Amino acid sequence: MARTPTNEGSIQAVTRTMKVIELLAETSNGMTVFEVADALGTEKSIASRLLSSLHMDGYVVRDPHSDRYLLSLKLLKLAHRHEQQTGFPGVCLPILAALRDETQELVQMAAVDGDRFTFVSSLESPHSLSIRPRRGGDVILHSTAAGKAWLATLSTENAIRLVLNQGLQSPVSRPATKLEDLLIELNLIRERGYAASIEETIPGVSAVGVAVGESRFGHAVGSVILAAPSTRLTPARFGEIAAILKKAATELSDVWPATLGLLAANLGRSDAVTAPALAAAGA
Repeated sequence: MARTPTNEGSIQAVTRTMKVIELLAETSNGMTVFEVADALGTEKSIASRLLSSLHMDGYVVRDPHSDRYLLSLKLLKLAHRHEQQTGFPGVCLPILAALRDETQELVQMAAVDGDRFTFVSSLESPHSLSIRPRRGGDVILHSTAAGKAWLATLSTENAIRLVLNQGLQSPVSRPATKLEDLLIELNLIRERGYAASIEETIPGVSAVGVAVGESRFGHAVGSVILAAPSTRLTPARFGEIAAILKKAATELSDVWPATLGLLAANLGRSDAVTAPALAAAGA
């Protein structure tokens, strides 16, 4: 069915509303109407309507003293309800805990969510010198052990599409990743069965990751990683750590909810690489 102007306007409103939620999720102090309008690149009246709608539905609260809007607990309640319905990621925690206890390092798990890959669970290292975990954020595909472990399970076409749409800029002070170099690395990951990241995302931090779910579902549904200061996690230990992670990945695959495994199979049905992404990559 062709989109009408009304449909287009409705879709844009939904997109902007979700963007407001994402913006508020990134701040602990909330945002004013002016700040939201500036971040969205819209008029103040539009930002005001979006915030008012979210406020009426209970998704945000307004501080009457500062006129700043903050997320309410409603989204957390929805997330908790979803977790109870699916049993995820709670069913994975005992496996992650055993992995953390065995290695004494930070362990994290990421899951496929459509064309997005998201950190959903983490357990910190007991060491005084440790890494602060990231949870709930999208995984940087081309530079993290978690992202590269997943990309290596995909077809070259899908892997290229995803990394170009996300971008190849480095999160640290180094040149952007070259697509041809990444594709060579993905082939290496397929051969050895694990991915590694050496100070590619956080200075002084290395990580090893393996994919989860291929043996059960026929496709990867996530990945599990171990991260530590580079002084403790040296390349000489990558093979040893990968063997431990592969055992945990098998256990995670066995308890992964079947419904989420099926949803992960839908990857590749999205639009092709966008023209701006191709242009930026020089394709």
